[in-house]
Amino acid sequence: MKLLAPSRASRTLAAAVKLGASLPPFSWFSNDVPIVLAKPDGRLVLCQSGETKPISLQKARRRPFWAIELPEDMVLFRDIDIPIQNAEEKAAATSLAVQMLSPFAHEDGVWGVGSVLGRDTTMAAIASRNHIRQYAQRFSESHGMDAVRDVAHCEVWCCPANALPVVLVGFAEPMRYRQVRRNRWLSHIALAVCLLVAAAILATPLAQLALKAESAQKQGHAAQVETRSAQALREALLSNQAKLVSVSKISLESQQPPEILARVTAVVPDDTWVQRLQWQSGKVTLQGQTPNVATLMASLSKQPDIKEVKAPAAATKSAGSGKENFSVEFVLLPAAASVVGGGNGVGPGESGAP
Repeated sequence: MKLLAPSRASRTLAAAVKLGASLPPFSWFSNDVPIVLAKPDGRLVLCQSGETKPISLQKARRRPFWAIELPEDMVLFRDIDIPIQNAEEKAAATSLAVQMLSPFAHEDGVWGVGSVLGRDTTMAAIASRNHIRQYAQRFSESHGMDAVRDVAHCEVWCCPANALPVVLVGFAEPMRYRQVRRNRWLSHIALAVCLLVAAAILATPLAQLALKAESAQKQGHAAQVETRSAQALREALLSNQAKLVSVSKISLESQQPPEILARVTAVVPDDTWVQRLQWQSGKVTLQGQTPNVATLMASLSKQPDIKEVKAPAAATKSAGSGKENFSVEFVLLPAAASVVGGGNGVGPGESGAP
């Protein structure tokens, strides 16, 4: 893995910061500080974000940043074409080219670069520091502007007709650049704080819901712990009740043959002979002879503990005895059920003919 050199890493970081600052919403907070520009004819204009507007001397004195514009006859303009893409290498090549083109001494020469409108050519503006200092003193005395008397505390601009304004390097421009960077960082910090506050406002309802859900879960768990013993007793009670119901059902259905025989004998008339008796799961089947099958079935139907009386086969006349052969089926209810549902008819303990 190849590590980046510190200089290259710093350049990459600076390029990333510059690119980020040029994108919304950070581009909305450029905070280009205003600067008062003193024109050669004595007029004052306020420059900010590429726009200019006139300003009075009284209002201009309250502004911290000033610049003086040089007349075009004090500046030497030269076009420079350097086909290099790297920023640092291009700056070094431009500086070397300006030094070769400058007619002034190395200590006296000052310069700046700008862009020519409508062309991709770099334009260099070259001037003399001594000439600029003398011009600023004369301009300040003639127009009463003390802010531009000392060029160490103000910027020096030149504004050619066919190019953007050029700032000459070596005067007070670093102070304005530092203020621009400071304002930009403050704006970014303010924007970050606003985003954090907005995120907190949006997250507050969710956090409240989460806290309520957690509290409800804890309360439910505590309630389960408190009612665990009562729930265990309830489950045991329900289990015992189910067992009791099963035992009661089994005890009611499992009647003994003597009891069934006694109950059937009690409801069958005396003139009826029972030749066969079958009992299975509460259903009784009788076969025998009786004087009248219809009378027998009507008598059985009146009993409170007998239900669903029917004849599975037709009655036949018996030769010689004058009686009818019958086969009758009915459901014999348990003794407890007959007592509960009884009250009308003959009980299982009573006997007699219909």
